[in-house]
Amino acid sequence: MIKLIAKFITTTPADLIRKYLLGLTLFLTLLLGFSFWYITTTSRNLARNIRIARELTGKADLLISEYNAVIQEEDNLAETLTKKKDFTGLKSYFERFCQATKMTPEPGWSDTAEIKEINGNDRFEEESLHAQIKNIKMKDIVQYIDAIEKDELLTLKELSIEKNDKTLAIKLTVAAKRFKRTIEE
Repeated sequence: MIKLIAKFITTTPADLIRKYLLGLTLFLTLLLGFSFWYITTTSRNLARNIRIARELTGKADLLISEYNAVIQEEDNLAETLTKKKDFTGLKSYFERFCQATKMTPEPGWSDTAEIKEINGNDRFEEESLHAQIKNIKMKDIVQYIDAIEKDELLTLKELSIEKNDKTLAIKLTVAAKRFKRTIEE
């Protein structure tokens, strides 16, 4: 093989050998340049994909922890609802709550009850009602809000305070979650 290469070099004119060497050098330079570009581009893309995967892993961990917190909250609510045997619905519960706190809402509040589905939740639904209390003092408003916030089941959804002459009136919307009721056929 070496003899063939030596014979080729000795029999080939010098300017043709220079052209072959120039072509070989150009080919090797292009091959090295392409190899360098390919390795650089591939490693840059892999590094970017690793960075994106790390970010997504962090987001997935956050979603998992939030999901676990929601499940824990739902389990706590289910346990609370199971313990509260007297909770048959928001109307009766709110009525007992009003008696305990000496809150006297205007008549007709019990007709405002609404039941709404909670998106993405197949265990619970939300029941809410609107009430209005007139001729009330600011001290009583604070006590009622505090009592609602401390209650395990009630949530204050909306509150507006109106001043009429020298008296105050409040309109409030309270809500409570309850187990979904299913209709069996």
